[in-house]
Amino acid sequence: MTQPKRKKDERAELVKLFRTVLPGDFVKVLESGIQSIIDAELTARLGAEPYQRVESRTNYRNGYRERKEPLSTGLGPISVSIPKLRSGNFYPSILEQYQRVDRALISIVSEAYFAGVSTRKMNKLFVDLGLENIDRSFVSRCATQIDKEVEIWKNRQLDSRYAYIWLDAIYTKIRTEGRVNSTAVLIAIGLREDGHRDVLGLHLGNRESYYNWKGFLQSLKARGLERSELWVSDEHDGLIKSIEECFPGQLRQRCIVHWML
Repeated sequence: MTQPKRKKDERAELVKLFRTVLPGDFVKVLESGIQSIIDAELTARLGAEPYQRVESRTNYRNGYRERKEPLSTGLGPISVSIPKLRSGNFYPSILEQYQRVDRALISIVSEAYFAGVSTRKMNKLFVDLGLENIDRSFVSRCATQIDKEVEIWKNRQLDSRYAYIWLDAIYTKIRTEGRVNSTAVLIAIGLREDGHRDVLGLHLGNRESYYNWKGFLQSLKARGLERSELWVSDEHDGLIKSIEECFPGQLRQRCIVHWML
């Protein structure tokens, strides 16, 4: 597969990938991340966490209200809950300035899939929102919450059978161990019998190879995948061999897009 030209922003391709291929399921991870940031800002404003007794506090939480309109994000619309106070009003900074930080937050969630959330990047996001004085422990908690949601998504149980599964790789640039390297992101997208498209998983490898593809397919089997009525892929020898070994006797077809190139 031809590798794209390098770009100045090493995160650009990864963000583009998540915006392009991930359906609604992954939006829930972004939704949880935004909600964590909202709750952290309120905690900083009140000077106390939920149910924490602090003598100096002058206000208290009073439940939530749903935002009237879904928040439009680069990964799709999401619903957020806005905390209410016993006295006065609270409107989260991230909702006031979301269009400006949309790309940054999606980038953080995207990178969490492969390398975990950096507290430094999370703190920069708060600074971009004008919240320079957020305690580092709150910043760390938000980063940890996003990591937790991503891990749940990565390891969720798959359906045992899909009508079709498409396999492909996209090359992008990812910073690992202090260096920016061109990396193959292996992707599996399944079409369920009810017509719902589902990204089954992504796998990071330094290149497309038989061993990387086999390890990826074995991880899908471990999460419950047993059969696809038709596998669709390019003619990469290592990929074909991996399908035959991990899912023997199942039909495979060359992707028409690759055939036309």
